[in-house]
Amino acid sequence: MLKRLKLPGWLVLILLLVGVFFGFNKVIAKVFEEPTPTQPKEIVESSGIYPGVNIETQTKETDLYTLSVSRLYTKHDQINQQIDEWINEEKADFKSSIKDFEDSLRKNDLRAHLNIRAKTETIANNVYKFEFEAYQITGGANGVTHLKSFIVDLNQKKHLEIGDVFQLNDAAITDIKELVIKKLHSNDEDSFYIFDDLAEDVLADPDDWKWSISQDKVTFYFDQYEIAAGAAGALEADIPLEEIKPYLKKSIAEAINIKIPEQENNKSSQKSDSKKQTQKNTTLDPDGKYLALTFDDGPHPNVTPKILETLKKTDTKATFYMLGSQVKHYPSLANDVKNAGHEIGDHTMNHMDLSTLNSEKIKEEMESSHKIIEETIG
Repeated sequence: MLKRLKLPGWLVLILLLVGVFFGFNKVIAKVFEEPTPTQPKEIVESSGIYPGVNIETQTKETDLYTLSVSRLYTKHDQINQQIDEWINEEKADFKSSIKDFEDSLRKNDLRAHLNIRAKTETIANNVYKFEFEAYQITGGANGVTHLKSFIVDLNQKKHLEIGDVFQLNDAAITDIKELVIKKLHSNDEDSFYIFDDLAEDVLADPDDWKWSISQDKVTFYFDQYEIAAGAAGALEADIPLEEIKPYLKKSIAEAINIKIPEQENNKSSQKSDSKKQTQKNTTLDPDGKYLALTFDDGPHPNVTPKILETLKKTDTKATFYMLGSQVKHYPSLANDVKNAGHEIGDHTMNHMDLSTLNSEKIKEEMESSHKIIEETIG
């Protein structure tokens, strides 16, 4: 038999039902409410590494990306500025890429990532190597890696540039390029992906070299996709100091305690001077035997520039027998040959088989070609 509830019992029951009702509504609301964006979380930490050299690490997390950037810095603004400019360029490139892929990132619930790692090494007293590796991945299937190095001299409060470390002339640049490309191909796995023409272009101007020096090697850096297929990644070519020391300046060699015999130190300049002296003093023997280089049927836009570049490397002169029809189409190339100091000859107008022509037609082929060549190059 059921007992009737007295007044206090009814109040307790009513309050219990109300609590259950409101609690249930809150649970339902929580389930169906819109997710709130991740609030950016950022942490910056600093610490010392060497006397006068510090590292700062910034980590940041948002709903679109994560970022971890290590920055090496000194107490000298003129040194820090160059480093900060490179790091800021990497950040700007990363954020620009995020904008391009933002819809895809949100749709697939993905986040982009930027990671800049830094390490340093002592080269000499108050001279350091700062190395950076920046890896970023946004909306593509593969990430991209960029490499950068700085040689910092705290004694002089500046970055050491290429001219502070190397003694360079045309012969030295050619030798160093050969050393680097040879080293790149010494790794069979990487060699398959390397494009020598791209490597040649990247190494053509020493001011564009990405390099560093340590107590046992000189390293050349190449970004991913810069000289090779993406599968090779970012590449480094380590040249032992023993091989490259003839091209180092005496001051840097002394700073890192590298002994360079005088004859080695002047190797590159001797090469160049020797060539000039040989050309200046050589007298040809009328009865001697010599080899003459000749190139026919040009000028050609794909072939002639490569020939000129090769001849320039060895300071060799040649004779170019040109077709009048080709000179008419490519007058600037004909002038390039002339300005490089090569001899130019007449190879007829249209390269017809002269044995099938009468004397009048042969004369026309020669004269018309001669006229065009003379008008073009003077």
